[in-house]
Amino acid sequence: MKKYLLLFFFLLTIAGGIGAQTGYLYVHTTATPDKQTFALDDLKSLTFTDSEMQIATTNGPETVLLSDLMYFTLKGLPPTNLPPTAAAISSIEVYSNLATGVLTVISAQALTGLELYDLQGQKLLQLTPDGSLTVEVSLSDLPAGIYLLRVADETGNVTIKKTMKH
Repeated sequence: MKKYLLLFFFLLTIAGGIGAQTGYLYVHTTATPDKQTFALDDLKSLTFTDSEMQIATTNGPETVLLSDLMYFTLKGLPPTNLPPTAAAISSIEVYSNLATGVLTVISAQALTGLELYDLQGQKLLQLTPDGSLTVEVSLSDLPAGIYLLRVADETGNVTIKKTMKH
């Protein structure tokens, strides 16, 4: 199976220095009413494939289907323990207008690149914004489905957001 997205190996370095202020990974899915919670001290890696999010912990592996994944968050990390590329994970927001099929991307930093992928890893769209903080992306020519939006900003941070077109 083709692995094409990213690995969060930085979690290994964060987990070693947190101590009493343990951070958590929260995973929200459509399959379960309650979120799944993973202490970062127990997290070995977080890997995405074309259809799954694989969570490796000291207690064993967990798998979440991307079709069930609503979103995931990292919480409770002291800012001094975050590597520079992880500091802006929450600084990019994506809003979808289902009526018009337009995604609006808003960032705290100037945007430098946007790429849209299908779940097979095929790049469907690539944009080079002019450094603005807001960009609109039309999905009107694409079929209904789940897509992954890769957004880069001027500080070198890259964020991947899951989006859906109905």
